[in-house]
Amino acid sequence: MKLKVKLVQIRFQENFTQLWVPVSPVSRTTTPNRPQLQLHCRWQPSETSDRNSVPLELRKVLEAMKDKSQTSPHRNFLKCLHEYNICRYTEHDADEVFHTILGLIQEQTDQQTAAEIRNLYKINLEVCTECLHCQNVHRVPNIFLSLPLHLHEDTNTLYYKLLSLPSILCINLKRFRNIHGFTRKLNSKVSFLETINVAEMLPEEHPRTTESRYRLYAVVVHAGMATMGHYTAYIYSTDDKWYYIDDSHMHQVSWQEVQSTYEGRGRFSETAYMLLYRTLSSETAQKSAL
Repeated sequence: MKLKVKLVQIRFQENFTQLWVPVSPVSRTTTPNRPQLQLHCRWQPSETSDRNSVPLELRKVLEAMKDKSQTSPHRNFLKCLHEYNICRYTEHDADEVFHTILGLIQEQTDQQTAAEIRNLYKINLEVCTECLHCQNVHRVPNIFLSLPLHLHEDTNTLYYKLLSLPSILCINLKRFRNIHGFTRKLNSKVSFLETINVAEMLPEEHPRTTESRYRLYAVVVHAGMATMGHYTAYIYSTDDKWYYIDDSHMHQVSWQEVQSTYEGRGRFSETAYMLLYRTLSSETAQKSAL
């Protein structure tokens, strides 16, 4: 079963628009990722921990986000990332930064904590490449921390067979493509839902007792061109409302405004780039813990 067809409705359009990219600070007004915060709090750094410890600085940010009196809890975290070549006011890919931070956390924490944080995002799957000429299918087992969805067709069809899903499902819409030697942004329309049920996408042998219902809780948006742009985000908060966050500014929005990122029709070609879903059971647990 081809995930890109089942999980999101993708309509391909032959129009390419343009984009740009600095790093936005963490907003203090959103609710921290509670499962990850709990794991960070259980982790005990050594007394000799490097002052540039990414997991330690991230824990401070997640804890500070609960305290509205702290206006800039992210600054030391960004300084720490600078030591690992994730520099402020420099162009970065959001998905690459996400994977870099997770990689640094795993390197700088104990094995148990690293494994538990990795399991929050770990997707077990088979990468399947089918030749459209001979229908031969090549299958390779793999583990992803975010699920890439390709927005173009090719002579070979790439799709994924899901084996298991994590409590936090991160989807990366692959909107950038090299075309005739130039990197272009694909503004193809990608429709996504607030809630999804992935039970039908999992193999029959997958235990049906596992939570298969997910709610969208964050959308990372890219605006501008493929070579330079800006990232913003929509966040679904614990008060059951959507908020739009752009650097230091935040305001409440409707679900219809979030849907406007399906394709790049706006003034700055704003399109959804990363989608973050979490199981409904984990969302309920997060609310009850507040």
